Amino acid sequence: MITREFNAIKLYTLYVLTAMLNFWVILFNLGFSAGLANYFPVFALLGTILLFIIASPMLVYKMRMGLIIGLATLFFIFPYSILFTISLFQDWRFSWSLLLVTIPSILVLGCIYITVKYLFTKGYFASIKPINRTAKILLSVIPLLLFILYIIRYGRYWNLSNLFNLHSATVQLTHTLYIKPCEYPDVGIHEFRAEGQVFF
Repeated sequence: MITREFNAIKLYTLYVLTAMLNFWVILFNLGFSAGLANYFPVFALLGTILLFIIASPMLVYKMRMGLIIGLATLFFIFPYSILFTISLFQDWRFSWSLLLVTIPSILVLGCIYITVKYLFTKGYFASIKPINRTAKILLSVIPLLLFILYIIRYGRYWNLSNLFNLHSATVQLTHTLYIKPCEYPDVGIHEFRAEGQVFF
């Protein structure tokens, strides 16, 4: 029989991995995007942060609460994961290497399935085996410490005003095209405006 302690640590690891990979994917896409077409990436980014620094540590203290918070944050990430995966198969030809890029989305679906299963399994929380106190402290501090170090190191590069402005990049791109249309003689204004909104 799998103990509650093993499940908590296993799910903790899965939450942390899912949060980190999806966080990286969102920021990576944002770096190559001309702007946001909707707020799904913003919600997903917030979801990855909350999954990493709140839901994951909560699992080792109060597992039921950690699962509830985790499920809520996963639903913040879920819409973006679906749209991102669909866009991959629309724009690129299928290849086995393409499947590697879908791993973050697969992890989100897996976490949702496992979280729902644990929450609604009858009698799952009846038997509680305490986790070692030192392990609890370490597992709860590590995500928060890593996030703080990340903010200290890279926080100055974040521009939140542009992150929440959906149309500024599109307007700027259209303006550039009107000034220098000869550089793109075979591509119309409409096509470039669409490319300015591919990040979702």
